[in-house]
Amino acid sequence: MHKVKNLSGSRDMRLKNSMIIMLLLLTINSFSQDKKPLPPKDQPAVINSGTESLTQTRSNDLSGEELRIIEQINLLKKSGDANSAGKISELQKQYEEISRNTVTVNSVNSNSNSVFRKVSNRYEDNITKTEIYTGGRYFVALATQTEQRGPTAGKIWVIVAAAQADTGVAASGDSLLLYSSADNGQTFSLITSVEAATAVKINRDELDMEIIENTSGTKYLYVTAGYTTGGYTGDKKIALLIFDDAGNFSEADIAIPGYSASSDYFRPRITSDNSTYPSFAYVNVAFMQDSITGSVHNLMPKFFRIYNPYTLTPSITYFPLSLFTPVASASNDFRTQADIAYFNNISDSLIFVISAYPGFNSNVYLYKAAGNVNVYPNYSNVLGSTYAGDEIENARVASNGGSNIKNLMISYSDNYLNSGDWDQWIYSSQDASAWTSTVIEFSGSYKSHSGDIAGKRNTDGSFNIAFKNVLLCRDMIASAEIRTNSIQSYVPVVNDNFAGSFSNPKPAFRYADNDSALTFWGDYYVLNATGGSNAIKVQIIAALEGTYDQNTFSHVREDYITFYLKSSAPPYNTIDSTSLYMYTCFLTNMVIFKNAPDGNYYIAVKHRNTIETWSSAPVSLTNGISWSSYNFTSSSANSYGNNVVQKGSVWCFYTGDVNQDGIIDATDVSEVDNDAYASLSGSINTDLNGDYFVDASDLGLVDNNAYNAVTAITP
Repeated sequence: MHKVKNLSGSRDMRLKNSMIIMLLLLTINSFSQDKKPLPPKDQPAVINSGTESLTQTRSNDLSGEELRIIEQINLLKKSGDANSAGKISELQKQYEEISRNTVTVNSVNSNSNSVFRKVSNRYEDNITKTEIYTGGRYFVALATQTEQRGPTAGKIWVIVAAAQADTGVAASGDSLLLYSSADNGQTFSLITSVEAATAVKINRDELDMEIIENTSGTKYLYVTAGYTTGGYTGDKKIALLIFDDAGNFSEADIAIPGYSASSDYFRPRITSDNSTYPSFAYVNVAFMQDSITGSVHNLMPKFFRIYNPYTLTPSITYFPLSLFTPVASASNDFRTQADIAYFNNISDSLIFVISAYPGFNSNVYLYKAAGNVNVYPNYSNVLGSTYAGDEIENARVASNGGSNIKNLMISYSDNYLNSGDWDQWIYSSQDASAWTSTVIEFSGSYKSHSGDIAGKRNTDGSFNIAFKNVLLCRDMIASAEIRTNSIQSYVPVVNDNFAGSFSNPKPAFRYADNDSALTFWGDYYVLNATGGSNAIKVQIIAALEGTYDQNTFSHVREDYITFYLKSSAPPYNTIDSTSLYMYTCFLTNMVIFKNAPDGNYYIAVKHRNTIETWSSAPVSLTNGISWSSYNFTSSSANSYGNNVVQKGSVWCFYTGDVNQDGIIDATDVSEVDNDAYASLSGSINTDLNGDYFVDASDLGLVDNNAYNAVTAITP
């Protein structure tokens, strides 16, 4: 019996000029070679010295009257008495008059000025467990929330931005589609959709959502969106959209003090203290502003607050000043972002996390502010990379909130030695002061990027993370579950279609199997949801004789292939199977078997015009964080009956079984000959070499294998 190894090893730096060729060669023998030994787990995060420009703290000296009003507001919020709402509102107005830190604007919600307009309340038939939407538009952004109060606790909401591929001032406006699931993500229904005005385009990954729910009554979904006018040629702006749980919709009028058409506003992020205050939640939105003066870009994080979110027409209280004095930059690639989260701490319950600031992108900057007070955040500290000088991007923060629960976690992408090899890391903290760093994905196989994190409310240390593992032509979606600061599961690939996507994946919770993870992801035109992490994961290296190119160590075209786990004992029944695309850029297939228990299995492979091929013996496969591997290409002895053919240094499955009867014979030759005579073309079974034409080259392949009487050899 063959024992399949878990993938590990040393992490080697590859020379730039030969990186691609060497990586292709590595995938033939072993897909996942680590670049260097993993750093120690749960190590103290690197605390770098802050730069003066990004650590300025505004003075928050409060008068006795301000402190008195704040105390009154805090007591009324904690009481949870709905009759106190009016009194809280009155106190907030008094406080604003004294502090002069904020500007409150009532929402106008004028239909004539709205960027987004409701299309309909539509209810569709429930659809499949994994496929939520498929249509003619591609996805650019998505966001999700799970209800956690009342009789509908566990209901999952997801909103997606769908776009046409047109640009310019006459381009179509993007659509926002709001779905919900009442069965833990097994089926989804479209609740409502809204459509943006002409040429309004949602920016990639600039969509965020927060649910506001009381102990009873109507629930509200607050959605922030960053968009560009003029079909991507105009201004960058932000929008605030409000839905209730019945699908009713409103767009709040955004009136940022000092607004300028020459400035860009982008990357809005949203949070609330709803976990602690169900009856008197505050909503907080952070966003980036680029105040452009000539050719100079001044990037500044700002935020606003909503004190009355239990309505479709809230007032918005703006904090007009930047969190810090911005540093001038010669350009802006819009990677800089400020994320925001609430954690239950009386003195400073909001945390702002800033990353990818031009000239300061080796650090993550932290600012904290009191959630119930109209004061600006104070500088907290700056977190650096484990490897000094590494570029850090896409820092996202989440919290568990709730009573006496202060667990916080930051996910971020780290450019290892600034080599272009991105890894996915986390910082974790129980007090927002002392931080620990842990790596999730550190292998040399992937560029791990574009992560996001979700914290389950009122649950100590429960976080889910989703990100992309990009390898050459494959865009793979990864997920991880973290409980009490320990990685419980990590799945490097949750998707079975690797077409890629403009939208980044998003993590969510579902009320099943001990609150397991749910990951939303798109493959351009299809929105999917994948739940759970319990599976056998095998990297299967295989090549097809007809389409394998020995000069490039790859296949000349993408094609669909099916992998089977077969019982190790007669009658060798199929225990589980998975179908996916073999891609052109390498030979390794990331195969996930979701329904098979731990055990010893034959691995069988089938393709539409290729001889069925089995592993030479049963292999031992187990569930777990690590991947197993099986390589059909390295030796003929790895295939049952040595039933493979050599092309260059690679052993390939025989091509030519067009009718899939387990033998390549005159019948197959006849089919290929007839289609060649008719000059047929396209993706058809008789095109054996993958050039989309049936001709003499295909006939030569099948004729040779028929002459040699190639037959499937199985136990």
